[in-house]
Amino acid sequence: MVYTFSGTGDDTDRPSLSYESARNVPICNGYGELANDNGATAITQVEKGDWTSSCLNGTYATDGVSFSANCSNKKGQTVNSSINPSGCGGDKNIVNSNGILMCDSDSQPTILGGKWTDSCGYAKYDPSTGVLSALCDGGGNNITSISVGSCQGFGGAYNDQGVLNCSSIIGGDWVNSCDAVNSSFSTNNGHLILKASCKDESGAYQTSEIYADTCGGKYKVTNHNGVLMCDSDSKPNILGGSWVNNCGHAKYDPSTGWLSAFCDGGGNNMTSISVGSCKGLGAHNDHGVLACYSLPSGDWTNSCDGAAASFVAVNNAANHTILHASCRDATGVFQASEIYVDECSGQHNVTSHNGVLMCESDSKPSNVLNGNWAAGCAYEKYDPSSGVLSAFCGGVGDYMNSVNVSSCGGRGASSDGGVLHCN
Repeated sequence: MVYTFSGTGDDTDRPSLSYESARNVPICNGYGELANDNGATAITQVEKGDWTSSCLNGTYATDGVSFSANCSNKKGQTVNSSINPSGCGGDKNIVNSNGILMCDSDSQPTILGGKWTDSCGYAKYDPSTGVLSALCDGGGNNITSISVGSCQGFGGAYNDQGVLNCSSIIGGDWVNSCDAVNSSFSTNNGHLILKASCKDESGAYQTSEIYADTCGGKYKVTNHNGVLMCDSDSKPNILGGSWVNNCGHAKYDPSTGWLSAFCDGGGNNMTSISVGSCKGLGAHNDHGVLACYSLPSGDWTNSCDGAAASFVAVNNAANHTILHASCRDATGVFQASEIYVDECSGQHNVTSHNGVLMCESDSKPSNVLNGNWAAGCAYEKYDPSSGVLSAFCGGVGDYMNSVNVSSCGGRGASSDGGVLHCN
């Protein structure tokens, strides 16, 4: 049994309703009005939208599932198209897109997560086949389709140059210990959120989620004791510092600005830190707890721009940290300078001498090179990346001179006439 209605769809020519029915069955007249044999009317939403402005002879099957109409395309041709309105989300508005009945932009199907909704429109979902179709940026007037079931465990779909594809970009071994089949994928302010139930150490499933796109590298995700985290080679690059050397299974939540990780010394306790609280200085692992670096002590802030200073971590076994700052020289001009703060002994106090960041007198890197050079030199610094010790020594004016520590072969060094040399 089929109910048919036709008309131009404007207010001056309402579609005429025709049907054949052996029963008192409600039918739609194209304006959202339900009518029956007794002439009673009610409001429905199954055919809302502007499809009536370019489609005729709308037909609704008695099974209440498939709705079809003859619609005009851009060439002026009439094309028969059908849609299952129940597959449209939102207000279930229907439009004609180049001769094809689709869901309106504010009625995108919510059946499949992912970023495809950012650049695809006029979508429709057919529950009878499990297929989602849409027009996506980059695909011109070609409709692209995808089986919703095929994307299970991949976190929804995305627009791949006009083609709908499953979001298989979320890699990693999380699928080995999490329920990937029933995982979900969503977006928040452009970020990709993976949500899944994952086994903890006791074998119980715990619900966890992660902003997968904040994992660096290849967006690899792993499960750590029931918590979704970034894989070791996909650590978030949102915060500098030496924490990356001995902390793992990190994750960053851009909605709160917090970074979480498991760090050496902390056992199975996850530690978290507000990235903004570190003010660009980076963080380190303080016995299993993430902690912001603090600016080094010393009088360097009197002649350097402390507000714009920054720390950079050198990712090696020594966990060195470099202080970068702009400091005034003798003429008052700011000069860019840097120093390995951890190579300053004692309190790691730093000073600025003629625009150059150096160790303060009570923080000389004297343990780097033996000899009596320290007695006649001041404002030293050591660069472990090059093995060079630099200092201002008496007798040569206000000039810094240097010596390669390894070239001294353990013999130590002296200052002869203000010049550093090996013994």
